[in-house]
Formats: sequence, C-alpha cells, structure tokens
Amino acid sequence: MTETLQDMNRRIESARELHTVTRTMRGLAAVNLRGYELAAEATDAYEAIIEDGLQIALREGRIDRLPKETSPADAPTAMIVFGSNQGLCGPINRHVAVHAAARAKTVPTLALVAAVGGRLAAELDLAGLTPDTGWDLPATIEAIPSRAEHLVGQAERWKGARDVRRVLLIFPHFRGRGRGYEPVTLQILPTDRDWLEWLAIRTWPSPVLPTFAMPWDELVTALLHQALFVRLHRSFAQTMASVASSRLSAMDNAQRNIEDRLSSLQIRYHQLRHSEITKELLDVVSGFELLGRQES
Repeated sequence: MTETLQDMNRRIESARELHTVTRTMRGLAAVNLRGYELAAEATDAYEAIIEDGLQIALREGRIDRLPKETSPADAPTAMIVFGSNQGLCGPINRHVAVHAAARAKTVPTLALVAAVGGRLAAELDLAGLTPDTGWDLPATIEAIPSRAEHLVGQAERWKGARDVRRVLLIFPHFRGRGRGYEPVTLQILPTDRDWLEWLAIRTWPSPVLPTFAMPWDELVTALLHQALFVRLHRSFAQTMASVASSRLSAMDNAQRNIEDRLSSLQIRYHQLRHSEITKELLDVVSGFELLGRQES
C-alpha cells in the first residue's frame, strides 16, 4: 500500500493528539499523587495520637483487663486486596494480585476474598484468586473516611456471618517519589496483642501524665475502633498514591514512546515529501525535454 502525504499528516496529527492526552493524564497523576501523599502523612500523625491514648489507657497493668483474642493458624480468614479502578497505570494490579495469590497459599482457611478496585478483580481471577465481593477504590481523598468506616463495619459483620477470626489487608505500599510501591500484607484483626503490650510499657515523653474521665471500657473500645479505622484509611491512601505513581510512570513511558514515534513519522514525512518533490521536478524536466524535441 502506497503512503501519501495526506496519510502521513493524519498519522502525525493522531500521534500529537495522543501525546496531548498522555501529557494531561501525567499532570493529573502528579497533582493527585501529592494529595495522596499528604493524606498518608496525616494518617500517620493521627495514628500516633491514638497510640498515645492507648498507652495512657493501658498503663499500670490495666492491659490485663482486655480479653485476650486468640487467632489460631487455621482460623477462618478474610483477605481484603486493594488495587485500581482504571487502567493506564502500569502493572500494579498484576503485582498486587500475584502477591495476594502467594499469600493465600499460606492461609489454611480462606473464608473470603474482597477486592477494592474494579480492575483488580480481573487480575485476581487470572492469579487464581476469585473475589467473593468487592468495591471501587474512592475517587477522591474526601471519600476515603466513609469507605474505611464501611470496611470496619464489614469486618465486624463477617465475624458474625462467616465466623471470620482474622482479617488481612493486602495493598501496594507507596515507598516515595522515584521509589515506586511494594505489595505488603497487614493483619488488622485480631488486634496485635504484642503491640498493645509494648504501648502499655512504653516510656511517656513527659513527667506529666494525661488523665481521662470517660469509662475505661468505652475509652479503650473507641480507641481500638479508631486504630482499625486508621489502618484501613492508610491502606486506601497508600493504594491511591501507588496507583497515581504507577500511572505517572506509565504516562512518562507512553510520552517517550509517542515522541519517538512522532520523530520517526516526521522523518518519514520529510522523506516522502522529498520524494514527491523530486518526482514532480522530474516530471517537469521530462515534459520540458519532450517539448524541446517536438519543437526541433
């Protein structure tokens, strides 16, 4: 099939339009990434406050008033896996799904799998881990708290409906700009007893100890609920930051590929244009010579 200048112009224009789209998506990913980073940092600060509250509530042996939750190795386990809603964000869903499938092999009794992220469910299927239920990843930072609170309640309902005794979170942990992400596993239920005992004996940074007026049982229950909430909140923020970072990297690669393609198209266009001009000049010269022979 013979290429024409018109065909080349259309291909160059399509490449330029695609380059504009990827540049716009890259800019949005960069802006979103910063917001998700700040959300994760704010969550870390909030968790530190919760830990301080638990430290005061559990010190001086009061941790012994907490029931000791046991979770044997074969306890029914729920796994909540976090990924992305949309594509064009690199292999992040595949990486998380592969990690989740490997982790599932170490769980003797996997009661259910929940997928957070529309695109993740298909990757989990391919990895041999079909989700039982799922939700979309929040589109904005403002939507994270309600989704995290919903999952806190869902985890409590699973305990009654499916006798779930352990809940694992699997999400892409964002390691920072230029360092990408890493799929990790975090147990959120039951609450880590070693962590609570460490808080109970941790040294308070001031000689003045805070006090509390509300009933001890209510205070500890509320703080443990908030500790669960903040870990889910961080998982959402870390996932959204990882998705934005992965999309940023994917758009960078796409832009480089499109720029290389544009360069080759423009070279081909100039070669084709040169050939067309040369052909037209040869036609003019041939016609001029033919006229000259006819006159003679």
